[in-house]
Amino acid sequence: NDCKQKLVVFWGGQEPAAVNDTSVDAEAKRAAAADRNPFFAFPESCDLRPGQSAEFRITFRPTKDKQHYARQLECFAYVKSMRSFRQVTEDNFTPPWTSTVWAFGHTHG
Repeated sequence: NDCKQKLVVFWGGQEPAAVNDTSVDAEAKRAAAADRNPFFAFPESCDLRPGQSAEFRITFRPTKDKQHYARQLECFAYVKSMRSFRQVTEDNFTPPWTSTVWAFGHTHG
């Protein structure tokens, strides 16, 4: 973070996981989400103080053999104080940033 303000960084396009839900319906939803997108960024979000950096891991969890996978992952960052409309004016508004990364994977089998 080269800014003078605290940033919130998060990965878009991921479906939120219900960690404590072990029902059959929740398992089916997780399987369907993995079929649509086998790439996951962890942690999904973090706060960065000025001068701080963060490391994210991209995991690949395919559901089918003998397949090629490709997905564009988007990372968004915005100034944390911009999340409240009471603190934002036209003079201090800072638009969010975005960065993209291509992820590729292949299953042999």
